[in-house]
Amino acid sequence: MTRSPNIALVVTDLDNTLYDWVTFFVASFYRMVETASDLLKVDQEALLDELQEVHKLYHDSEYPFALLETRLIKERFPKLSRLELKQQLDPAFRAFNETRDRTLELYPTVLATLQTLQRSGATIVGHTEASAPNAFFRLRKLGCWQYVSRLYALEHIGEDHPIVEKSMRFHEERDRVHFLRADQRKPNRDILLTICSEYNIPPSRALYIGDSITKDIGMANDAGTCSALAEYGLAFEKSLWNKLVRVTHWTQEDIRRNEEARRSYGNAKPDVVLKNSLAEILSHFEFGPP
Repeated sequence: MTRSPNIALVVTDLDNTLYDWVTFFVASFYRMVETASDLLKVDQEALLDELQEVHKLYHDSEYPFALLETRLIKERFPKLSRLELKQQLDPAFRAFNETRDRTLELYPTVLATLQTLQRSGATIVGHTEASAPNAFFRLRKLGCWQYVSRLYALEHIGEDHPIVEKSMRFHEERDRVHFLRADQRKPNRDILLTICSEYNIPPSRALYIGDSITKDIGMANDAGTCSALAEYGLAFEKSLWNKLVRVTHWTQEDIRRNEEARRSYGNAKPDVVLKNSLAEILSHFEFGPP
């Protein structure tokens, strides 16, 4: 497309748009499961089955400390508190964290692009289907939080971190988080229009960036914003997707909703395709203050 002037609001997806969530999460999760399986001398597939049940219960495939709520763990240690269970399984959680620290990183040019957008006077907003604490943790860990005016993310359902102090930083930043309900998942053009309205910026001066045609691009087009497909975010090893599906929280209702979104938005066309990096938006759009 031709260069579009005066983009004042950039709304960006997070997972597989700013960083490779699929690669980091699958590697970390399965390393945790392998460690727990060895530690407890239990069948790994049985443990995966139980973890999937916990994910379905909370409608979240990235439910922190799901191990603590599996039937197998509760039956093995019936008298331990949540904190004591966490300590019992600490080697497994350490394995997750160590793998995450090796594999979670921003895509090239992301940080520099966010810095450029902020200097231009444009507002940057994060929008994700991840739970708010998980999204906040990654943005802060990767050095992006300072560039995000506000985060729109799903409210956390279930137990808090076993060690309360660990989650305090998130609670201190809650004024910059808009909590979405479970029924406000993508694609939901009303959320995008609400973001534009809250910043008093017309949709025509907003840009939505994401890696999904149906969830991101179709939603953006329907809301009347500009759209950019982060095609580079689809370049993860495809075998990882099957491992993710193995423990997914998806229910039949989720599958039905995804099929409906595919019918509605499956043929959506982005205004631009970012083939290699986020920085490519700088050659397609002009950015500035409202």
